Amino acid sequence: MSERPPVATYRLQLRQGFDFDHATALLDYLAELGISHVCLSPCMQAAPGSTHGYDVTDPNRVDETLGGEPARQRFLAALAEHGLSHVVDIVPNHMSVASEQNQWWWDVLENGPDSAHAGSFDVDWAGPTEAAKNTVLLPILTQRYGRAVEEGSIFVQRDGGNFTLSAQGRRLPLAPDSLGVLFSEAAAACDSIDLEVLAEVLSGSAGSTLDPSHRRRRTALVRRQLVELLASRPELASAIDRSVSRVNADPSALDALIGRQHYRLAHYRVARHDLDYRRFFDINELVALSTDKLAVFEETHRRLLTWIRAGEVSAVRVDHPDGLRDPIQYFERLQAVSPSLWILAEKILEPGEQLPRDFRVAGTTGYDFCAAVGGLFVEPSAEAGFSELCKSFIGSREVEDFATTARAAKRFVLEDSLASDLRRLTLLLEAIARPRLRYRDFTYEELRQALREVLACSQVYRTYARPGAAPSLQDQHATQQAIQLAKQQRPDLDPELLALLEQLLRGSCEVPLEWDFVARFQQLSATTMAKGLEDTAFYRYPRLLSLNEVGCDPGKFGTSPAEFHEFCSKLQERWPKSLVATTTHDTKRSEDARLRISALSELEQRFRDSVQAWSEHARRSFQGEPPDRALEYWLWQTLIAAHPIDEARLKTHLTKAMREAKLASSWLDPNPSYEASVLDFAAHVLRDSELMRSVAELVDEVLPIALRSSLSQTLLKLTACGVPDIYQGAELLDTRLTDPDNRTPVDFELCRRSLALASRSSAEEAMAAGASGLAKIWLIQRVLGLRRMKPGWFDESAPHVPLAAEGSQASRVVAFARGERVVVVAPRLWGSLLRTGFGETRLRVGPGTFRNLFDSDPRYSGSVALGELLRRFPVALLIAEGAD
Repeated sequence: MSERPPVATYRLQLRQGFDFDHATALLDYLAELGISHVCLSPCMQAAPGSTHGYDVTDPNRVDETLGGEPARQRFLAALAEHGLSHVVDIVPNHMSVASEQNQWWWDVLENGPDSAHAGSFDVDWAGPTEAAKNTVLLPILTQRYGRAVEEGSIFVQRDGGNFTLSAQGRRLPLAPDSLGVLFSEAAAACDSIDLEVLAEVLSGSAGSTLDPSHRRRRTALVRRQLVELLASRPELASAIDRSVSRVNADPSALDALIGRQHYRLAHYRVARHDLDYRRFFDINELVALSTDKLAVFEETHRRLLTWIRAGEVSAVRVDHPDGLRDPIQYFERLQAVSPSLWILAEKILEPGEQLPRDFRVAGTTGYDFCAAVGGLFVEPSAEAGFSELCKSFIGSREVEDFATTARAAKRFVLEDSLASDLRRLTLLLEAIARPRLRYRDFTYEELRQALREVLACSQVYRTYARPGAAPSLQDQHATQQAIQLAKQQRPDLDPELLALLEQLLRGSCEVPLEWDFVARFQQLSATTMAKGLEDTAFYRYPRLLSLNEVGCDPGKFGTSPAEFHEFCSKLQERWPKSLVATTTHDTKRSEDARLRISALSELEQRFRDSVQAWSEHARRSFQGEPPDRALEYWLWQTLIAAHPIDEARLKTHLTKAMREAKLASSWLDPNPSYEASVLDFAAHVLRDSELMRSVAELVDEVLPIALRSSLSQTLLKLTACGVPDIYQGAELLDTRLTDPDNRTPVDFELCRRSLALASRSSAEEAMAAGASGLAKIWLIQRVLGLRRMKPGWFDESAPHVPLAAEGSQASRVVAFARGERVVVVAPRLWGSLLRTGFGETRLRVGPGTFRNLFDSDPRYSGSVALGELLRRFPVALLIAEGAD
């Protein structure tokens, strides 16, 4: 596949019911829209029923439910036919172990440290105790282990020559050397020398000095002999079945057999504190890979590297690189396969943070741009009013600021779902401290408390200290900042202990154990931010929900044009081929849902009056227990964001909101009665026609603002430095909420019809279509068409030059030039503009004459009146006449 300069990417979510062939059928539409690169969600074999592909079970086989390799080849052929390129989304951090489909994990469970894949997964085989050594905890039971054994929900079963353990419907392998007891008893009953020999071999009394690879070959040979023996001697099979039945009927015997396995069965809650493997965040079924090992990297990427070398892949999106032990090393290895490969890191940058310069990537997947551009449509002068509204509605004058909320949330997850990860890290620090005289008598709890506080006070996802490299200034600053804040928050912590932590985290390490601690701290830091910030604090802080977005700071009320220009200039200077996105499969709300909420910042008093009236009306007529006021405030904003929304969608969203907040309910400890009362209240609101009419009236006031804001935001994304990314369905107005809502099927037939209509519509006709979203797809097609024809006008050679308007509405216009050929004009804060117009506000567009891509009749030069420029369409893209 030949290399093409990226114009725009389009993200498609593969799943059962939307496979490669469905994606192939859309390529003509995407080409007509103006897309150059199609990004598919992970396509390698995933767990049964996967809806997203991130739960990979085989990284080297194309998912059969998506059509397998033949369907992928048809997709590639169609890409070439339509002049498109392929972006692959990969999952290097973890694999799913939720089913026996993952043969690597099955082998690990069967053979323990002797498994050929024991080193592939990040498992602590040493264990915290002697009893746990060489075993891995499996927290898969829904009842306590002892009860499950006694009640018979765990039992041995035989299928020919294979013996497995059934644990509440989950099949697990049995270690070969644990089967000797079954065979010995059966051999004695049948006086079978052959079976007795096999029992002796399996029990390990023969060949015990063999290395693991020889032992595996010996076991495979014994299994073949067993199958042949049982097929020829039915009485032996019956004798073995009687042995199996006896063990299953005897809890002590069954427990003894289970005790000889390389795994420990446990209730799912045990994972909170005793887990001995690293996960993707806190999902027990997604076990982390040791991708830092070259052999593991090569094996998990074998098929992908073949595709890259064959030219079948133009770009790679790397999911969650912050979970890797050494992301810098990882990107170096990946880039070495093909120096021209376009690599995009799903790296979440906190406000003010820069992507590390030694990342061998083209940029991020665009959360940083999403944060920068989204804040432009929040009225900053409304901050005090919304803070007051949130406090008064919730009924507490002591509503915390977001930074305080975030730290509390991170402390909570470290004590809750991430407690086992914190325990493992504390044990490492204890092993480092014990040999040092000055730190020897720090207790385990003191070490744990210090680690918890520093992790909670970190203000970036992670740092990147590694052996053999000096820490970056950014990493040094982040570490110092976390330590200083920890001292302020916990003055009772010993300063010397914090000094030791700072020394280690800055890379002042002398032995491998210390580097292991630093690497694991950095990995846990990323997990703590993700679970504490995105998946907890964002659901506890409801002031203005459009700000609760990945990469955003909900405590910062809006973005100024100057800040946006500074962001774009830095992006062009450092990462000109980074993605710029406004919606992804992981954003908390789709872009137009956020813009509706942001529009409320320009309707502050109207929203305040409405919320108070709605709440009084709903609570007065509701018969049950209403939700807490913070969640109710969340509900009213959600109704504005997604109206009209059906009951099922709203209930799914609210259930997630409740459980992610982890206050009255959670995923680990759901509170059915509380959740039921909240969902009943939501249903009551939706069924109240008078109340919903009032909601619809406010939505009608929001929509004109949100539509124009959507066009402004879309134009900025399509013309700023970087490569614009469009999430499936977001080319029309998109008011989906967080997953799973934003991964529901897209009506692509509607998209096709809209594009066809947009192609023959005028600017006025597109705007007249209003909430259909026609104007948005009309804009996208025209701008991407220009980018495709003139890629040099928007690449790194065309500098981002801010342009300042003059007049009363100057602050409500974001304008910039890309080199000397293009001028972008995108108004913001449309609420006041719709009321007052642009007045005398003008923009100087520079020397020469320009035409507007969206209104080609007039010509503009010098100082242009914005009211005249934007009379037909809310945004403008000016092109210099005579430009090549």
